[in-house]
Amino acid sequence: MISPVYTAELADVAICHRNVTLGAGAEKDAVASEEGREGVFISTRLLSDKFSLAFELFINVGHAFVDEAGVPESFSELAWNQALADVRGETSMDAWESRAQAVGGGQTAERSGRPRTDEKAKTEFIESAFSDSIAIYLLSLSVDFDYTELHEREYPLLAPQALAERLRLVARLFPPNAGYEFAIRYRRRA
Repeated sequence: MISPVYTAELADVAICHRNVTLGAGAEKDAVASEEGREGVFISTRLLSDKFSLAFELFINVGHAFVDEAGVPESFSELAWNQALADVRGETSMDAWESRAQAVGGGQTAERSGRPRTDEKAKTEFIESAFSDSIAIYLLSLSVDFDYTELHEREYPLLAPQALAERLRLVARLFPPNAGYEFAIRYRRRA
């Protein structure tokens, strides 16, 4: 939903995105409820370029998808094996933090000597990593972008090969529609 007007009230809460409850309108449909519908407010004043707007939208789509459909076992195995192999970086701050907590922050189980796994954090990590991968995949279908554009300063970005593995798996699970192309292209520095 795109707001038809600018209001000071929306501007006061303008951050990169905000979940909002929309009032129940006169129309009745399968989504509407007595209390209203949930929506996402994405500020075009803070995110004015096509890449940022699309990425923010797709991040919200990815999280909503995971909330409804969950995470495929094949992706869970891939992401968890990458975490256990200590592959550099991650796809978002949420995935980075939950991954660090999931693998025990370097702590080991007393008897086995292996890293201790925090199961709740592991689930959060896998859900975040899958949401992020869906978002990056959808973004790649709508705009061409360079891998480095995904980087934020608070955490190291997932190693290119590991991200490519995740995205190829998502593309196998959800092939692009006719007219869209998913491709990973590598560039070598001169």
